[in-house]
Amino acid sequence: MACVVKRRGRWVVDFRDQAGKRRWETYDTRKEADDALAKRIAEVKGSTYCAARDLPTFETIATDWLAGMRDRAKSTIKFYTQQINDHLLPAF
Repeated sequence: MACVVKRRGRWVVDFRDQAGKRRWETYDTRKEADDALAKRIAEVKGSTYCAARDLPTFETIATDWLAGMRDRAKSTIKFYTQQINDHLLPAF
């Protein structure tokens, strides 16, 4: 059963995902929580819900992507690595 309740001054969306695991998310307003609950229910019914903690990080994806670039020139790989390490990773 999914619900929206107020706990400790925040609105909490409490629901179960498609595997039956209990999940909850917090929001500042009741409207945000109600909208999020409707969206989560649709995602669970459509089996498209994926919890944020289950998603890979940008660093993991960037490392895997760089590993797939080994057939490129050394200078290109060095440039890609530098751009990721100096600009993208600090931003994300």
